[in-house]
Formats: sequence, C-alpha cells, structure tokens
Amino acid sequence: MTPHGNHPDHDLEWHERLQDWLDGDLEGPERAALERHLASCAHCQDTLEHLQDLDRELQSALPKPALDETFDARLFARIDEIDDQRSAARARAQAQAESELATLAGQWRRTLQAVVPSIVATVAVVIALASSLADIVGMPGVQWLQALGARGEDATGVDVASFLPFVVLAAFAAAASYVVARWLTPLAES
Repeated sequence: MTPHGNHPDHDLEWHERLQDWLDGDLEGPERAALERHLASCAHCQDTLEHLQDLDRELQSALPKPALDETFDARLFARIDEIDDQRSAARARAQAQAESELATLAGQWRRTLQAVVPSIVATVAVVIALASSLADIVGMPGVQWLQALGARGEDATGVDVASFLPFVVLAAFAAAASYVVARWLTPLAES
C-alpha cells in the first residue's frame, strides 16, 4: 500500500481505526464516528480499499484448515480414556478411604479392649488398697476417710465427709487407670 498524498497525521489518526473497523473491533460511538469520517474522506476510502484487498489476498493465500475424517473418533476416544482414568482414580480413592476407616475402627476397638479392662482392674485395685489401708490404720471400711473428712470440717467449716471418700477413690482410680491403660495399650496394638 502506498500513501495517498502527504497526510502523515491523518494516517496516524485513522489507519489503526480502519483496521479495527475491518476486524469488527469497533463498537458504538467509535464505529459511528469512523463511518461518518469514511463517508467524507477519499483518502480513508482508498486506504480501506487497500486494506480490504490485502485481507482478500491473505485469505486466498492461506490454506483452509480442515480436519481429517478420524478427528471426531480420536477426540471421543481420548475423552473416554480420560473418563476411564477419572473413574479408576475415584475408585482407588474410595477404596483407600474405606480402608482407612476400617483401620481407624479397628484401632478404636483395640483401644477400648485395653481401656475397659484397665478401668475394671483399677477399681478392683483401689477397693483392695482402701480396705488394706483401713486395716493398717485400724479403722474398718472407709471410716478412716470419714474421720479425715471430720477433721477437714473442723478446719474449714465445710462438711467434706460426705464426698471425700468419692474424691479420694476417684483420684486413685484415675491415676491407676492411666497407668494400667499406658501399660496395656502397646499390648493391644501388637
């Protein structure tokens, strides 16, 4: 394309807009302004004609893209392959989740199998210790605890005798349960 006359400022202003108009990239007020200018400017009309000729030459020189006959079959086969891979991955993830849940359930069962007997054993040990301690201090049963509670009431003014045996036995039971559970847990895991 050769410049028509000596219009460098004019070319700078309108040449790119002409190409955008040809490409369909101008809209609204910009498109209307270019079309008004084009109706009255012979230079831009010539430039537009040259740009249109260039577009036609380029389109005729380029090979037309075409898909071969097997394209659809290959595309759908690839989509099916990807779907199969996703289904297999989903099945593996589901199987792994089920396996982990089964393992977790087994661990809970083993833990409960260790903790419940340890609590029962601890309560038995605490009762035996309380009876032995009562015999050692010369008081039958839990009377020694009641005597201790009476001393606490004298010192604090609060009747602790009614709940002191429970507190002492609970403390012994908790400590003993912890020790027995720590001892039995490795045995249950093996």
